[in-house]
Amino acid sequence: MSLPLATPINDDFAPQGSVDFAWLTRAWAFFTAQPGVWVSAFLLYFLILVGLWVLWAIPTGGLAEIQRAFQAVLAHGTPPQQSQNLFEGFLQSCVGALVFGGVSMVFFGGFYRMALQQYRGERLSALGLFSAFPQAVPLILVSLFSRTLLVLLQGSILWFLHRSGMAASAASIICSIIIFVPTTIIEGLLLFAPLLIIDRNLNAPEAIIGSFRLLRGQRIKAIFFYFVASLVGGLGFLFCGIGALATYPVFLISIALGYMALMEPPPALVSLYSTSQEGVWPPPPRLDNNLPPA
Repeated sequence: MSLPLATPINDDFAPQGSVDFAWLTRAWAFFTAQPGVWVSAFLLYFLILVGLWVLWAIPTGGLAEIQRAFQAVLAHGTPPQQSQNLFEGFLQSCVGALVFGGVSMVFFGGFYRMALQQYRGERLSALGLFSAFPQAVPLILVSLFSRTLLVLLQGSILWFLHRSGMAASAASIICSIIIFVPTTIIEGLLLFAPLLIIDRNLNAPEAIIGSFRLLRGQRIKAIFFYFVASLVGGLGFLFCGIGALATYPVFLISIALGYMALMEPPPALVSLYSTSQEGVWPPPPRLDNNLPPA
């Protein structure tokens, strides 16, 4: 007897399960099953991102600003003041956020596909990082949608604080603190949009709506899960960034496992099979003397 790997979903994206924080512990088991692949993939992603940032910083003056600040620190002086005014710097940071957000989303799609492959028992490779390039356009559009909303909101807050007479540096800090809440809400509601693109080949609007519907009845819990999972993913950066080689993949894997839990729950007869190592699906069959004869 064979069981289908997945069950079809209906057009309303009705969730087949509930948001569960145990996704994080399962994600750690998936990571430790093949740590070399995940660390290599994340390290490759990090190096690519650094290279792109250098290319971005040369024309925008970011490298020159860092060099001047570094020289001031070596000379025990005061770091130089930024040459840009508040809104020039804000505009430049917004463009950078849109560009790097889109690029990162494409690579995140690769990470998500790797997690789905491991879930389904397929072979993994660090080069799976590039596997979402065929869906780059809808992935970038999803990123642009969320980040454009945040940029507009951040700009409005910054303008209001500036009009109130607040100093530019203080306004920028307060704005960054305030924008944290809507960022968590938007990213939490769009949690599964990239996965719907790479797994179901949906376009950007369909994926955005699908993610929202997939979290029906548990959107607040999903937002809180995203907050906790992203916190876990960011903890690794506190240890000179080295820990992120493990924690950030766990963050991304947990989202992929959550997607599978809501979209394709294990079949009811899965109890007829033995328990297998995390990351291997389906588990191997076992003999059970208590089963009725065929």
